[in-house]
Amino acid sequence: MLHIGRQYNMTIAGKTSHPIITEVPPYTDPSAGDIIIRTSDGVDFHVSRRRLAVLGARLDALLPSTAASSPTVKPSINISESSAVWEKFLRVCLVDEEMSYTLDDVAALVETGLKYGVPAIVTRMRYALMEPTALEMEPVRAFLMASAYGLDDVAQVAARRTLQAIDHAAFGARKDVSVLDYVRLMQYQNQCSDAARALVLVPQRQSGNSLPGWVAEHPHHWSLLSVTCTDRCAADARTVSVTEVEGQPTMIYVSIRKSWITYLETLGKTLRCRPWGPSASEPDLLEPVITSALDCHACAKVFFRNAVAFAKIMEAKIEQAVAEVTLPA
Repeated sequence: MLHIGRQYNMTIAGKTSHPIITEVPPYTDPSAGDIIIRTSDGVDFHVSRRRLAVLGARLDALLPSTAASSPTVKPSINISESSAVWEKFLRVCLVDEEMSYTLDDVAALVETGLKYGVPAIVTRMRYALMEPTALEMEPVRAFLMASAYGLDDVAQVAARRTLQAIDHAAFGARKDVSVLDYVRLMQYQNQCSDAARALVLVPQRQSGNSLPGWVAEHPHHWSLLSVTCTDRCAADARTVSVTEVEGQPTMIYVSIRKSWITYLETLGKTLRCRPWGPSASEPDLLEPVITSALDCHACAKVFFRNAVAFAKIMEAKIEQAVAEVTLPA
């Protein structure tokens, strides 16, 4: 592809640097192309009808009937979109260059592409919907757009990001919400919440004297929570049943600091509206656990390390559980 550029020499402290090439898109060159696209704000873009036809653009029908009467004058097409939209649209279609686009840009570009018969614009915009900024700041909107464009894999990624803070008010602010997509995301979020909360629930028949199964059955997990000193820490603990050796039926009773029980209960409530791995390591959640051991010299030496280690294990478990949930069809 031919790129038209302007060359400048930059002089700094008496020294001339290497030439800097400032790229000028070919469609801004009046000598280029064989038709003119004139935007609603009066900006002309000079493009090749053949190049646009290769992309599938249906522009011939918009040409005036006198287009062929003067071979020396390029026919023009008046369009309803602004130059801001078409400059981005032509750059995406004709210039081999990826740029950063907002979700507003993506919506305008896809609408323009579908209007003029360039459905491939949807594929080109896939990467824009996957931009960290879009997923972090507007995951609900990214999900809705990806669903509308049939980008199921992108919709799955965006849906996962909505779990950082489930906010149903985000739907009400949008006029283009599909009821079906709304229901799909609601179902997905509920399933993720259930999967994450299952990690902190204790079977009803064992309630009060046990830990969640995946903790109680693995000594590496429950040992991080257990009270090892026989000082007053034991009085501020709850006795629970655990598996002595992983994979073996032998059960023993150990003391777990009550602050850990509170941690699991509070985390369960948090996961209802935020089924997100890092929720397990929130400072407000861990601080009461850690401070509960500060008065014990023996426990304080290892408790912080053990608390952080268990929280990281919990994070990974939540992420694994949520990753197994897929968007409803």
